[in-house]
Amino acid sequence: MIAAWVATAGLVAVDGAQRGLDSIADRAASFAVAADDRSIQQFNARYVVSLDDPQLESLEIVTPFRRAVQAVLLDSGRSRQPAAVARRAILPHAGRISMILHLRFSPQNLLVRIPAFTLVVHERSRPGAGIEPVEVWRVPRSVLGDPVPPGTPILRGTVEAVFDRSRIGTAPAVLVGVVLEGREIRRVPVDLRPLE
Repeated sequence: MIAAWVATAGLVAVDGAQRGLDSIADRAASFAVAADDRSIQQFNARYVVSLDDPQLESLEIVTPFRRAVQAVLLDSGRSRQPAAVARRAILPHAGRISMILHLRFSPQNLLVRIPAFTLVVHERSRPGAGIEPVEVWRVPRSVLGDPVPPGTPILRGTVEAVFDRSRIGTAPAVLVGVVLEGREIRRVPVDLRPLE
């Protein structure tokens, strides 16, 4: 009896999560298909915080909704099922939020790898240690933003920190700590309210 209840509760939770993903995918596909260039530009601008720093260029937020919109836009109408494209894009990222730090380096430094940057999230209402990412990717990039082969001098780079959304909670705003080699060098306020 208890096993049957646990199994049923598990199916209900999975079904509810699937409906949530389907809703995100459907809304994202509808938006991406109907949006013009200006709407897309305004939409993306909400997810980017300019840092006005010689090395720290910007902080970009990628939610499942935004990831789905980007996937449908990249598909450019090749698929007749934009909602399916959106679902495939968000399924591996369900329940996660990415924060991408865009970096630029002086050509005088001749770096061949990105320094050990990472990001942590601080809730404003709870001072103390930040929430650590579940994954971090550091990608060296060319001036144009393309990835570069290992060992090539780099002038730009991205650090993508992936967080479990449930750990961040429902805070309307957070502080994102930029950490370099174990030392926090900057905190960036990020308002999560306008982001889907």
